[in-house]
Amino acid sequence: MRPRQPSRSKPIAEVVSMASSGRIRAFPLLLLIILIAIGGGVFMLFRDRTAPVTELSPLTVYVSKNMQLTAHAEDAKSGIRSMAVQVTAGDKTWDIASAQFPDKPASANLAFSLKDLPLKDGDIVIDVFAVDGSYAKFGGGNMAHLSRTHTLDTQPPRIAITSGVINITRGGAGAVSYSVDEEPAMTGVRAGDYFFPAYKQANGNWSALFAFPYTMDVQDYQPVLMATDAAGNEAAVNLSVNARPREFRDDTINLPQSFLDRKMPEFAQAFPDKKNNLDIFLAVNSIMRKNNRQALLEMGQHSRPTPLWHGAFLRMPGATMAQFADHRSYIYNGEKVDEQTHLGFDLASTQRADVPAANDGVVAYTGNMGIYGNCVVIDHGMGLMTLYAHMSEIAVSTGDEVTKGQSLGKTGSTGMAGGDHLHFGVLVSGLPVMPVEWWDAHWIQDNLSEKIPDVMGTTANGS
Repeated sequence: MRPRQPSRSKPIAEVVSMASSGRIRAFPLLLLIILIAIGGGVFMLFRDRTAPVTELSPLTVYVSKNMQLTAHAEDAKSGIRSMAVQVTAGDKTWDIASAQFPDKPASANLAFSLKDLPLKDGDIVIDVFAVDGSYAKFGGGNMAHLSRTHTLDTQPPRIAITSGVINITRGGAGAVSYSVDEEPAMTGVRAGDYFFPAYKQANGNWSALFAFPYTMDVQDYQPVLMATDAAGNEAAVNLSVNARPREFRDDTINLPQSFLDRKMPEFAQAFPDKKNNLDIFLAVNSIMRKNNRQALLEMGQHSRPTPLWHGAFLRMPGATMAQFADHRSYIYNGEKVDEQTHLGFDLASTQRADVPAANDGVVAYTGNMGIYGNCVVIDHGMGLMTLYAHMSEIAVSTGDEVTKGQSLGKTGSTGMAGGDHLHFGVLVSGLPVMPVEWWDAHWIQDNLSEKIPDVMGTTANGS
Protein backbone atom coordinates (compact mmCIF):
# COMPACT_ATOMS: atom_id res chain seq x y z
CA MET A 1 0.00 0.00 0.00
CA ARG A 2 1.40 3.28 -1.16
CA PRO A 3 1.84 6.00 1.34
CA ARG A 4 -0.80 8.79 0.84
CA GLN A 5 0.59 11.79 -1.00
CA PRO A 6 0.16 15.04 0.83
CA SER A 7 -2.26 17.49 -0.93
CA ARG A 8 -0.61 20.28 -2.84
CA SER A 9 -2.56 23.53 -2.32
CA LYS A 10 -1.74 26.84 -4.08
CA PRO A 11 -0.19 29.50 -2.01
CA ILE A 12 -2.65 32.15 -0.79
CA ALA A 13 -0.71 34.87 -2.58
CA GLU A 14 -1.18 33.07 -5.90
CA VAL A 15 -4.97 32.75 -5.37
CA VAL A 16 -5.29 36.45 -4.56
CA SER A 17 -3.24 37.30 -7.62
CA MET A 18 -5.52 35.24 -9.89
CA ALA A 19 -8.69 36.86 -8.51
CA SER A 20 -7.25 40.30 -9.02
CA SER A 21 -6.27 39.40 -12.56
CA GLY A 22 -9.89 38.32 -13.33
CA ARG A 23 -11.28 41.56 -12.03
CA ILE A 24 -8.80 43.51 -14.08
CA ARG A 25 -9.81 41.62 -17.24
CA ALA A 26 -13.58 42.26 -16.51
CA PHE A 27 -13.15 45.99 -15.93
CA PRO A 28 -12.60 46.98 -19.59
CA LEU A 29 -15.74 45.04 -20.56
CA LEU A 30 -17.78 46.78 -17.86
CA LEU A 31 -16.35 50.13 -18.90
CA LEU A 32 -17.26 49.40 -22.53
CA ILE A 33 -20.84 48.59 -21.54
CA ILE A 34 -21.09 51.81 -19.56
CA LEU A 35 -19.66 53.84 -22.44
CA ILE A 36 -22.09 52.21 -24.90
CA ALA A 37 -25.00 53.02 -22.59
CA ILE A 38 -23.86 56.62 -22.22
CA GLY A 39 -23.24 56.89 -25.95
CA GLY A 40 -26.68 55.46 -26.71
CA GLY A 41 -28.28 57.94 -24.37
CA VAL A 42 -26.37 60.81 -25.92
CA PHE A 43 -27.31 59.55 -29.39
CA MET A 44 -30.99 59.39 -28.45
CA LEU A 45 -30.79 62.90 -27.03
CA PHE A 46 -29.05 64.43 -30.02
CA ARG A 47 -29.93 62.24 -33.02
CA ASP A 48 -32.89 64.50 -33.95
CA ARG A 49 -32.31 68.17 -33.29
CA THR A 50 -34.66 69.40 -36.04
CA ALA A 51 -37.99 70.92 -35.04
CA PRO A 52 -41.20 69.96 -36.88
CA VAL A 53 -42.37 71.87 -39.95
CA THR A 54 -45.52 73.86 -39.15
CA GLU A 55 -48.14 75.58 -41.31
CA LEU A 56 -51.32 77.56 -40.74
CA SER A 57 -54.04 77.59 -43.37
CA PRO A 58 -55.68 79.24 -45.12
CA LEU A 59 -52.89 81.63 -46.09
CA THR A 60 -54.92 84.82 -45.83
CA VAL A 61 -54.41 88.18 -44.17
CA TYR A 62 -58.08 88.54 -43.24
CA VAL A 63 -59.89 86.08 -40.99
CA SER A 64 -63.41 85.94 -39.59
CA LYS A 65 -64.75 84.33 -36.44
CA ASN A 66 -66.46 81.54 -38.38
CA MET A 67 -63.53 80.77 -40.67
CA GLN A 68 -62.19 77.25 -40.24
CA LEU A 69 -58.46 77.46 -39.52
CA THR A 70 -56.08 74.51 -39.48
CA ALA A 71 -52.64 74.18 -37.89
CA HIS A 72 -50.50 71.50 -39.53
CA ALA A 73 -47.25 69.93 -38.30
CA GLU A 74 -44.90 67.39 -39.90
CA ASP A 75 -41.88 65.47 -38.64
CA ALA A 76 -41.06 62.38 -40.68
CA LYS A 77 -38.18 61.36 -38.39
CA SER A 78 -39.65 61.52 -34.87
CA GLY A 79 -43.36 62.15 -35.41
CA ILE A 80 -45.57 64.70 -33.69
CA ARG A 81 -46.11 64.44 -29.92
CA SER A 82 -48.31 67.48 -29.26
CA MET A 83 -49.71 70.68 -30.75
CA ALA A 84 -51.18 73.86 -29.28
CA VAL A 85 -52.61 77.14 -30.58
CA GLN A 86 -52.75 80.52 -28.86
CA VAL A 87 -54.48 83.72 -29.95
CA THR A 88 -53.38 87.16 -28.77
CA ALA A 89 -55.24 90.44 -29.11
CA GLY A 90 -53.73 93.44 -27.39
CA ASP A 91 -52.48 92.31 -23.98
CA LYS A 92 -54.74 89.25 -23.75
CA THR A 93 -53.82 85.71 -24.79
CA TRP A 94 -56.13 82.71 -25.06
CA ASP A 95 -55.18 79.02 -25.28
CA ILE A 96 -57.65 78.08 -27.98
CA ALA A 97 -56.75 74.51 -28.97
CA SER A 98 -54.36 71.70 -28.02
CA ALA A 99 -53.90 68.01 -28.69
CA GLN A 100 -51.65 65.11 -27.65
CA PHE A 101 -50.67 62.40 -30.13
CA PRO A 102 -49.53 59.26 -28.24
CA ASP A 103 -48.89 57.37 -31.49
CA LYS A 104 -46.58 60.15 -32.73
CA PRO A 105 -47.83 60.32 -36.33
CA ALA A 106 -45.57 61.73 -39.03
CA SER A 107 -48.05 64.58 -39.53
CA ALA A 108 -50.97 65.99 -37.58
CA ASN A 109 -53.67 68.65 -37.94
CA LEU A 110 -55.37 70.79 -35.34
CA ALA A 111 -58.54 72.57 -36.52
CA PHE A 112 -60.00 75.57 -34.72
CA SER A 113 -62.00 78.77 -35.16
CA LEU A 114 -62.26 82.08 -33.35
CA LYS A 115 -66.04 82.04 -32.84
CA ASP A 116 -65.92 81.57 -29.04
CA LEU A 117 -63.38 84.31 -28.33
CA PRO A 118 -64.44 87.85 -27.25
CA LEU A 119 -62.48 89.47 -30.07
CA LYS A 120 -63.05 92.81 -31.78
CA ASP A 121 -62.17 93.63 -35.36
CA GLY A 122 -58.51 94.46 -35.79
CA ASP A 123 -55.09 92.82 -35.66
CA ILE A 124 -54.63 89.52 -33.84
CA VAL A 125 -51.67 87.15 -33.53
CA ILE A 126 -52.05 83.39 -33.92
CA ASP A 127 -49.23 81.25 -32.47
CA VAL A 128 -48.87 77.58 -33.36
CA PHE A 129 -46.66 75.28 -31.26
CA ALA A 130 -45.68 71.74 -32.23
CA VAL A 131 -43.43 69.30 -30.32
CA ASP A 132 -41.92 66.24 -31.96
CA GLY A 133 -41.53 62.79 -30.44
CA SER A 134 -37.75 62.83 -30.14
CA TYR A 135 -35.71 62.58 -26.91
CA ALA A 136 -34.04 65.90 -27.61
CA LYS A 137 -33.77 68.35 -24.72
CA PHE A 138 -33.64 65.49 -22.21
CA GLY A 139 -36.84 63.92 -23.44
CA GLY A 140 -38.82 67.10 -23.97
CA GLY A 141 -38.57 66.98 -27.77
CA ASN A 142 -37.92 69.70 -30.32
CA MET A 143 -40.49 72.51 -30.42
CA ALA A 144 -41.53 74.52 -33.48
CA HIS A 145 -43.21 77.91 -33.11
CA LEU A 146 -45.08 79.65 -35.93
CA SER A 147 -46.47 83.15 -35.35
CA ARG A 148 -48.70 85.00 -37.82
CA THR A 149 -50.49 88.34 -37.64
CA HIS A 150 -53.98 88.53 -39.14
CA THR A 151 -56.71 91.12 -39.40
CA LEU A 152 -60.00 90.02 -37.88
CA ASP A 153 -62.94 91.15 -40.02
CA THR A 154 -66.46 90.22 -38.92
CA GLN A 155 -68.43 92.56 -41.19
CA PRO A 156 -69.91 91.15 -44.43
CA PRO A 157 -69.73 93.18 -47.65
CA ARG A 158 -72.60 95.52 -48.52
CA ILE A 159 -74.34 94.97 -51.85
CA ALA A 160 -76.34 97.63 -53.71
CA ILE A 161 -78.27 96.45 -56.78
CA THR A 162 -78.35 99.02 -59.58
CA SER A 163 -80.63 97.14 -62.02
CA GLY A 164 -84.40 96.74 -61.69
CA VAL A 165 -86.81 93.81 -61.54
CA ILE A 166 -85.70 90.98 -63.80
CA ASN A 167 -88.06 89.04 -66.06
CA ILE A 168 -86.79 85.53 -66.62
CA THR A 169 -88.29 82.40 -68.14
CA ARG A 170 -87.56 78.81 -67.21
CA GLY A 171 -84.60 77.73 -69.31
CA GLY A 172 -83.73 81.34 -70.06
CA ALA A 173 -81.28 83.98 -68.90
CA GLY A 174 -81.20 87.30 -67.06
CA ALA A 175 -78.70 89.95 -66.02
CA VAL A 176 -77.94 92.04 -62.95
CA SER A 177 -75.58 94.91 -62.10
CA TYR A 178 -74.58 95.94 -58.59
CA SER A 179 -71.90 97.51 -56.44
CA VAL A 180 -69.98 96.05 -53.49
CA ASP A 181 -68.42 98.28 -50.83
CA GLU A 182 -65.20 96.24 -50.71
CA GLU A 183 -63.28 94.05 -53.12
CA PRO A 184 -64.93 90.61 -52.89
CA ALA A 185 -63.01 87.37 -53.00
CA MET A 186 -65.99 85.82 -54.80
CA THR A 187 -69.27 87.25 -56.05
CA GLY A 188 -72.06 86.28 -58.39
CA VAL A 189 -75.51 84.70 -58.51
CA ARG A 190 -76.41 81.34 -57.05
CA ALA A 191 -79.48 79.45 -58.25
CA GLY A 192 -79.97 75.98 -56.86
CA ASP A 193 -76.74 74.05 -57.38
CA TYR A 194 -75.42 76.47 -60.00
CA PHE A 195 -73.14 79.46 -59.56
CA PHE A 196 -72.86 82.26 -62.11
CA PRO A 197 -69.73 84.39 -61.51
CA ALA A 198 -69.97 88.16 -61.76
CA TYR A 199 -67.39 90.26 -63.58
CA LYS A 200 -66.02 93.63 -62.56
CA GLN A 201 -66.65 96.39 -65.08
CA ALA A 202 -64.71 99.53 -65.95
CA ASN A 203 -66.94 101.71 -63.75
CA GLY A 204 -66.15 99.58 -60.68
CA ASN A 205 -69.54 97.87 -60.56
CA TRP A 206 -70.12 94.15 -60.96
CA SER A 207 -72.35 92.45 -63.52
CA ALA A 208 -73.51 88.88 -63.98
CA LEU A 209 -75.47 86.90 -66.50
CA PHE A 210 -77.40 84.12 -64.82
CA ALA A 211 -79.95 81.48 -65.74
CA PHE A 212 -83.25 80.00 -64.65
CA PRO A 213 -82.10 76.35 -64.83
CA TYR A 214 -84.30 74.22 -67.06
CA THR A 215 -84.36 71.61 -64.27
CA MET A 216 -86.09 73.93 -61.78
CA ASP A 217 -89.74 74.99 -61.40
CA VAL A 218 -91.03 78.50 -60.73
CA GLN A 219 -91.90 77.75 -57.11
CA ASP A 220 -88.36 76.52 -56.41
CA TYR A 221 -86.48 79.27 -58.24
CA GLN A 222 -85.02 82.06 -56.13
CA PRO A 223 -81.70 83.41 -57.40
CA VAL A 224 -79.44 84.82 -54.70
CA LEU A 225 -76.87 87.53 -55.27
CA MET A 226 -73.89 86.90 -53.00
CA ALA A 227 -70.51 88.40 -52.21
CA THR A 228 -67.81 86.91 -49.98
CA ASP A 229 -64.91 89.00 -48.68
CA ALA A 230 -61.33 87.91 -48.07
CA ALA A 231 -62.17 86.96 -44.47
CA GLY A 232 -64.97 84.65 -45.55
CA ASN A 233 -67.86 86.90 -44.50
CA GLU A 234 -70.76 86.47 -46.91
CA ALA A 235 -73.54 88.85 -47.88
CA ALA A 236 -76.57 87.43 -49.68
CA VAL A 237 -79.52 89.24 -51.26
CA ASN A 238 -82.51 87.60 -52.91
CA LEU A 239 -82.88 88.96 -56.42
CA SER A 240 -86.24 90.46 -57.35
CA VAL A 241 -87.31 88.38 -60.34
CA ASN A 242 -90.50 87.77 -62.24
CA ALA A 243 -90.01 84.05 -62.91
CA ARG A 244 -92.17 82.67 -65.68
CA PRO A 245 -92.94 79.00 -66.38
CA ARG A 246 -92.22 77.21 -69.61
CA GLU A 247 -93.02 73.67 -70.68
CA PHE A 248 -90.68 71.65 -72.85
CA ARG A 249 -91.47 69.07 -75.48
CA ASP A 250 -91.35 65.30 -75.27
CA ASP A 251 -89.66 63.49 -78.12
CA THR A 252 -89.16 59.87 -79.10
CA ILE A 253 -85.95 58.67 -80.71
CA ASN A 254 -85.94 55.24 -82.34
CA LEU A 255 -82.63 53.41 -82.27
CA PRO A 256 -82.26 51.22 -85.36
CA GLN A 257 -79.63 48.52 -85.20
CA SER A 258 -78.01 50.05 -88.26
CA PHE A 259 -77.31 53.28 -86.33
CA LEU A 260 -75.79 51.37 -83.40
CA ASP A 261 -73.65 49.23 -85.70
CA ARG A 262 -72.46 52.26 -87.63
CA LYS A 263 -71.77 54.64 -84.75
CA MET A 264 -70.88 52.67 -81.64
CA PRO A 265 -67.54 51.26 -82.86
CA GLU A 266 -66.29 54.87 -82.67
CA PHE A 267 -66.91 54.81 -78.90
CA ALA A 268 -66.02 51.20 -78.10
CA GLN A 269 -62.51 52.07 -76.90
CA ALA A 270 -63.95 54.37 -74.21
CA PHE A 271 -66.01 51.51 -72.74
CA PRO A 272 -64.03 48.28 -73.24
CA ASP A 273 -66.16 46.41 -70.68
CA LYS A 274 -69.32 46.77 -72.79
CA LYS A 275 -70.04 43.68 -74.86
CA ASN A 276 -72.52 44.93 -77.46
CA ASN A 277 -73.39 48.12 -79.29
CA LEU A 278 -76.54 48.81 -77.29
CA ASP A 279 -74.59 48.72 -74.03
CA ILE A 280 -71.97 51.02 -75.55
CA PHE A 281 -74.73 53.42 -76.62
CA LEU A 282 -76.24 53.48 -73.14
CA ALA A 283 -72.83 54.23 -71.61
CA VAL A 284 -72.10 56.99 -74.12
CA ASN A 285 -75.56 58.50 -73.76
CA SER A 286 -75.32 58.68 -69.97
CA ILE A 287 -71.72 58.57 -68.70
CA MET A 288 -70.00 60.35 -71.59
CA ARG A 289 -72.84 62.86 -71.91
CA LYS A 290 -72.51 63.73 -68.22
CA ASN A 291 -68.72 64.11 -68.53
CA ASN A 292 -69.03 66.33 -71.61
CA ARG A 293 -71.56 68.58 -69.91
CA GLN A 294 -69.33 68.84 -66.86
CA ALA A 295 -66.43 69.92 -69.09
CA LEU A 296 -68.62 72.68 -70.57
CA LEU A 297 -69.73 73.73 -67.10
CA GLU A 298 -66.12 74.09 -65.95
CA MET A 299 -65.18 75.92 -69.15
CA GLY A 300 -68.00 78.37 -68.56
CA GLN A 301 -66.54 79.50 -65.23
CA HIS A 302 -63.65 81.20 -67.05
CA SER A 303 -64.69 83.94 -69.43
CA ARG A 304 -63.71 87.42 -70.58
CA PRO A 305 -65.03 90.01 -68.12
CA THR A 306 -66.77 92.31 -70.61
CA PRO A 307 -69.29 91.68 -73.41
CA LEU A 308 -67.65 90.90 -76.74
CA TRP A 309 -70.88 90.43 -78.69
CA HIS A 310 -72.85 93.04 -80.64
CA GLY A 311 -76.59 92.88 -81.19
CA ALA A 312 -78.70 89.79 -81.78
CA PHE A 313 -77.05 86.43 -82.42
CA LEU A 314 -77.12 84.80 -85.86
CA ARG A 315 -79.02 81.59 -86.51
CA MET A 316 -77.56 79.26 -89.11
CA PRO A 317 -80.08 78.93 -91.97
CA GLY A 318 -81.81 75.57 -91.98
CA ALA A 319 -84.69 73.51 -90.68
CA THR A 320 -85.18 73.00 -86.94
CA MET A 321 -84.86 69.27 -86.21
CA ALA A 322 -84.83 69.44 -82.40
CA GLN A 323 -85.34 72.14 -79.78
CA PHE A 324 -83.93 73.16 -76.42
CA ALA A 325 -84.76 70.93 -73.42
CA ASP A 326 -86.65 68.34 -75.47
CA HIS A 327 -87.15 65.34 -73.19
CA ARG A 328 -86.07 62.38 -75.29
CA SER A 329 -87.13 58.77 -74.83
CA TYR A 330 -84.91 56.28 -76.66
CA ILE A 331 -86.69 53.23 -78.09
CA TYR A 332 -84.93 50.01 -79.08
CA ASN A 333 -86.91 47.05 -80.43
CA GLY A 334 -90.12 48.60 -79.16
CA GLU A 335 -88.89 49.21 -75.58
CA LYS A 336 -87.67 52.38 -73.88
CA VAL A 337 -84.02 51.87 -72.96
CA ASP A 338 -82.98 55.39 -71.94
CA GLU A 339 -84.08 59.01 -71.55
CA GLN A 340 -82.09 62.24 -71.73
CA THR A 341 -82.59 65.98 -72.23
CA HIS A 342 -81.49 67.65 -75.47
CA LEU A 343 -79.87 70.98 -74.61
CA GLY A 344 -79.66 72.92 -77.85
CA PHE A 345 -81.17 73.38 -81.29
CA ASP A 346 -80.49 70.93 -84.11
CA LEU A 347 -80.36 72.82 -87.41
CA ALA A 348 -80.17 70.96 -90.73
CA SER A 349 -79.28 72.49 -94.08
CA THR A 350 -77.33 71.02 -96.97
CA GLN A 351 -74.51 68.60 -96.24
CA ARG A 352 -71.28 70.28 -95.19
CA ALA A 353 -72.97 73.66 -94.90
CA ASP A 354 -71.01 76.66 -93.63
CA VAL A 355 -71.28 77.17 -89.87
CA PRO A 356 -71.30 80.92 -89.06
CA ALA A 357 -70.16 82.36 -85.75
CA ALA A 358 -73.31 83.56 -83.99
CA ASN A 359 -71.55 86.68 -82.72
CA ASP A 360 -68.18 88.25 -81.99
CA GLY A 361 -65.96 86.50 -79.49
CA VAL A 362 -62.84 84.45 -78.84
CA VAL A 363 -62.57 80.73 -79.59
CA ALA A 364 -62.39 78.95 -76.23
CA TYR A 365 -62.24 75.37 -77.52
CA THR A 366 -61.83 73.34 -80.69
CA GLY A 367 -61.63 69.58 -80.94
CA ASN A 368 -63.53 66.37 -80.36
CA MET A 369 -65.80 66.30 -77.32
CA GLY A 370 -67.46 62.92 -77.01
CA ILE A 371 -71.16 63.03 -77.89
CA TYR A 372 -70.69 66.42 -79.58
CA GLY A 373 -68.02 65.13 -81.95
CA ASN A 374 -65.89 67.82 -83.57
CA CYS A 375 -66.99 71.10 -82.02
CA VAL A 376 -66.16 74.75 -81.46
CA VAL A 377 -66.92 76.81 -78.35
CA ILE A 378 -66.85 80.62 -78.57
CA ASP A 379 -66.52 82.84 -75.51
CA HIS A 380 -68.60 86.01 -75.92
CA GLY A 381 -67.67 87.44 -72.50
CA MET A 382 -69.35 87.59 -69.07
CA GLY A 383 -69.76 83.80 -69.04
CA LEU A 384 -71.75 83.69 -72.29
CA MET A 385 -70.61 80.99 -74.73
CA THR A 386 -71.95 79.29 -77.85
CA LEU A 387 -71.42 75.66 -78.86
CA TYR A 388 -71.23 74.34 -82.44
CA ALA A 389 -71.25 70.54 -82.54
CA HIS A 390 -71.07 67.54 -84.92
CA MET A 391 -68.88 69.46 -87.38
CA SER A 392 -67.06 67.69 -90.20
CA GLU A 393 -64.45 70.42 -90.55
CA ILE A 394 -63.14 73.11 -88.18
CA ALA A 395 -61.64 76.27 -89.68
CA VAL A 396 -60.58 78.13 -86.52
CA SER A 397 -58.19 77.53 -83.63
CA THR A 398 -58.40 78.05 -79.89
CA GLY A 399 -57.59 81.69 -79.06
CA ASP A 400 -58.73 83.08 -82.42
CA GLU A 401 -60.82 86.23 -82.38
CA VAL A 402 -63.91 85.72 -84.55
CA THR A 403 -66.58 88.08 -85.86
CA LYS A 404 -70.30 87.57 -86.31
CA GLY A 405 -70.97 85.55 -89.46
CA GLN A 406 -67.38 84.30 -89.87
CA SER A 407 -67.20 80.68 -91.01
CA LEU A 408 -66.12 78.31 -88.26
CA GLY A 409 -66.14 75.24 -90.50
CA LYS A 410 -68.65 72.80 -91.97
CA THR A 411 -71.61 70.85 -90.61
CA GLY A 412 -71.24 67.09 -90.28
CA SER A 413 -72.32 63.98 -88.42
CA THR A 414 -69.48 63.44 -85.94
CA GLY A 415 -70.15 62.36 -82.38
CA MET A 416 -73.63 61.00 -81.68
CA ALA A 417 -75.23 62.60 -84.73
CA GLY A 418 -77.44 60.37 -86.85
CA GLY A 419 -77.08 62.63 -89.88
CA ASP A 420 -75.47 65.84 -91.12
CA HIS A 421 -76.61 68.83 -89.02
CA LEU A 422 -75.44 71.47 -86.55
CA HIS A 423 -76.16 71.19 -82.84
CA PHE A 424 -76.17 74.81 -81.67
CA GLY A 425 -76.10 75.61 -77.97
CA VAL A 426 -75.97 78.75 -75.84
CA LEU A 427 -74.46 78.50 -72.37
CA VAL A 428 -74.35 80.90 -69.42
CA SER A 429 -71.41 80.02 -67.16
CA GLY A 430 -71.56 76.55 -68.69
CA LEU A 431 -75.29 75.95 -68.13
CA PRO A 432 -77.31 75.54 -71.35
CA VAL A 433 -80.06 78.12 -71.92
CA MET A 434 -82.64 78.74 -74.67
CA PRO A 435 -80.94 79.93 -77.88
CA VAL A 436 -84.15 81.58 -79.16
CA GLU A 437 -83.75 84.43 -76.67
CA TRP A 438 -80.35 85.32 -78.06
CA TRP A 439 -81.63 85.30 -81.65
CA ASP A 440 -84.22 87.94 -80.65
CA ALA A 441 -83.06 91.58 -80.84
CA HIS A 442 -86.04 92.77 -78.78
CA TRP A 443 -85.27 90.30 -75.99
CA ILE A 444 -81.67 91.52 -75.85
CA GLN A 445 -82.82 95.14 -75.72
CA ASP A 446 -85.38 94.53 -72.97
CA ASN A 447 -83.36 92.13 -70.82
CA LEU A 448 -79.79 93.31 -71.28
CA SER A 449 -79.51 96.83 -72.65
CA GLU A 450 -82.20 98.23 -70.35
CA LYS A 451 -81.26 96.17 -67.27
CA ILE A 452 -77.51 96.74 -67.28
CA PRO A 453 -76.93 99.81 -69.49
CA ASP A 454 -73.73 100.75 -67.65
CA VAL A 455 -72.23 97.49 -68.91
CA MET A 456 -73.88 96.96 -72.27
CA GLY A 457 -73.89 100.53 -73.56
CA THR A 458 -74.83 100.16 -77.20
CA THR A 459 -73.18 96.77 -77.71
CA ALA A 460 -76.35 94.76 -77.15
CA ASN A 461 -78.86 96.79 -79.10
CA GLY A 462 -80.82 95.16 -81.84
CA SER A 463 -78.64 96.44 -84.65
